Amino acid sequence: MSVLMIFIVLAVTGCGADTYVITDVYSDGSGKRIVRFEIENSELSEVKGGEPALTKVLNDSKPNVFKMNKYRTDSKLYYDFSFDFKDLKELALKSKEITGKDSTVKLDYTGTPFNPQIKFSEDISESDYIQWAVDAVIKAGMVSDTGNMINSKKYLIKLPGNPVGYNTVDEQGYISLGGDKTVTCYESYPIKKMVVDTDIDKDGSIERTVTLTLSKAEADRLEKDKYINAETYFKKSLPEWTFDKSDNGETLDFIISTKADNPEAFIKKVKKVFSNEQLSYAKIINTSALFPKYDFEVSTELTGWLGPQAQLDSEPQFVVNFPGEVQTYYSNQNRVEKTDKKQLLTKGSQIHFTAVVEQTSLLFYALILFGIVFVIAAGVILYKYRNKILPQAGRIPGPAIPANSEIAAAGEDSAEITRGNEGIKSCPGCGAPAAETDRFCLKCGTKLDQ
Repeated sequence: MSVLMIFIVLAVTGCGADTYVITDVYSDGSGKRIVRFEIENSELSEVKGGEPALTKVLNDSKPNVFKMNKYRTDSKLYYDFSFDFKDLKELALKSKEITGKDSTVKLDYTGTPFNPQIKFSEDISESDYIQWAVDAVIKAGMVSDTGNMINSKKYLIKLPGNPVGYNTVDEQGYISLGGDKTVTCYESYPIKKMVVDTDIDKDGSIERTVTLTLSKAEADRLEKDKYINAETYFKKSLPEWTFDKSDNGETLDFIISTKADNPEAFIKKVKKVFSNEQLSYAKIINTSALFPKYDFEVSTELTGWLGPQAQLDSEPQFVVNFPGEVQTYYSNQNRVEKTDKKQLLTKGSQIHFTAVVEQTSLLFYALILFGIVFVIAAGVILYKYRNKILPQAGRIPGPAIPANSEIAAAGEDSAEITRGNEGIKSCPGCGAPAAETDRFCLKCGTKLDQ
């Protein structure tokens, strides 16, 4: 075989060990790092003392932070040197023990809690991480060709979430990085249901409530995320919105809401969430004073603010509650449903529809109130003056009745008086005589028994 052919074979097959710095970073900032040496069985013949000697040298020389694990396959021998870290600060400290150099490790979270963007960066070199092993093998005189001890060096990292824009991702989700140790991923906490409620009041004020429902398992995972906290995020990023949670047993609702006095102020308040929203609610001129009509129009995008890889298990719902009855509605984009005489509902991420609403004006209610007051006042007046009105109204005409004093003055005996008093009765209230046919006393107005 020619020298050229030997060079080509060596270039293709490689000599020495393949090395890897493999890092797993979890959502709470903790993780695990492995420095792996992968050696072809055929290469062990070049090592003085073979596998036993190499194992002893590496184990004796490894930095204290490492735990060593050796295993093999039919064709290769593997050495894994690993350590765990509770946070990125500990990762940097242990890296310094291994490399002898200071390093900066960062993990930045941006975006919403439901689809955060995770950016990891580290200023280390793969060569620095394996140099201790190279030095130990050379010092022990285990190889004659020190220049070909290492065949390849790779840096692999896996973050929580899905990497975006990287072609070098293996089946296990590890991203292979070169000189720049910076990587971005998107984590996702699936949303089971999203409902956006818009309530319009008679005074023109508008309230928006967004309810995001997560399964209890996903909600618990989100709550344990060290870098993302829903309550902290909303209070810091959306100070004009209120935040609340509702535990429904198997699910957990995250609820944010805001309110404004008019459509213009409303658009300004919601733009941090619904950046392109347009909404109007205006009175139609020349409509009834008692039952005026209003034009409503809305155009908005519901899910973009959640993140580019936000996961929703169902279409978001958009609900509008009006202060009057919906007369007509139209959309060439959404299927709009009238779920109640004052409510419209539609689904989808892109929303656009119009409606005409008939309200009952305050003037109408004022007239109703005036009528009620009038009836009550009339009743009070009738009751107050009943003694003057009712006796005369209740009198049934009958024969004239002489007073008892007149009968007595006539000097008639008791029999005659008795006969003269036939058809006469006395008022139980004042004692005044009354005709048998009278229903009320002519003197005091007391009602008389028939």
